[in-house]
Amino acid sequence: KDPRMTPVSIVLKMTTMPVYGDVSFYSTWEVYCGGVEYLYSPSLGYEEFGSVEVFGIHTIFVEPRVSCKVVAETKFYFDEISISVYHNSSEITPIVAHYYTWEMEPIEFEFPVLSGCMLDELSTVSDVNDVLDYNSIQGQAAAWVDVEASDLSLCGTEFLLQLYALATINFSFDGTTKENGLSWLSSTNACKWSGIFCDHTGSVSVIFLVNEGLTGRIPGEISLLTDLEIINFAINDINGTIPSE
Repeated sequence: KDPRMTPVSIVLKMTTMPVYGDVSFYSTWEVYCGGVEYLYSPSLGYEEFGSVEVFGIHTIFVEPRVSCKVVAETKFYFDEISISVYHNSSEITPIVAHYYTWEMEPIEFEFPVLSGCMLDELSTVSDVNDVLDYNSIQGQAAAWVDVEASDLSLCGTEFLLQLYALATINFSFDGTTKENGLSWLSSTNACKWSGIFCDHTGSVSVIFLVNEGLTGRIPGEISLLTDLEIINFAINDINGTIPSE
C-alpha cells in the first residue's frame, strides 16, 4: 500500500424480488477515479426459486484530489439496490434504489477523494456526507481547499479551517467571485481577497461585502472564523443567521 494513496471501499448489495421458476440476472458495477477505470465487476446469476442476493465489496487505492464515479447497472426485477462507499473509515450515506422492471437506468453518483488529513479535519466541523458531496457547498469548498492548499501543510492549523470557512461562504453566495468582480478564491492568502481584512497574525477579523449583488445563505461554517469581529453583508440578497459566538 502506497501511503500517498487514499483507500476507497465500495460495497454493492442487490436483492431481487422472490422468483418462481428458472430465471437469470445480470449486473455490472464500474468505478472510475480521475478518468481511470479502477474496477469493472460483471456478475451473473441463475436461480430456480426464492430470492437472489448479489453482494460485493472492493477496496481500491486512489490518488487524492480526484473525483470518483460509481456506476451500477442490472437487468432483472430487483427489489433493492444499495451502494455504500467508505472513504478511509468515513461512510458516505448509501444510495438506495428500488426497481420493479426488467430495464433500469444505471445508478450513478460521484464524489471527491480528499487527502487523508483534509477529510479527517473537515469532517469534525461539517457532516462527512456534505464534505464528500460535490453538490453541497461543503463538498465544493473542501475540494477547492484540498487542491489549492495541497502544498501549504495546513493540516493541523487554524488556517485550514479559516480557508475552508471562507470557501463555504463563497459557494453559499452565488457568484462571490469573478461574476461580481471580487477576488475570492484567487489565492490561498485569504487576506488578499476582496472585502477581507486580517489582523497581524493572519486571522480574518473583518468581512465587508456591501452592495455586491450577492445572493445566498450564510453557512454555519462561518462560526469557524473565531477571530471575526465585524461582518457587513448589507444591501445584498443574503439570508440566514450569524452565530453569536
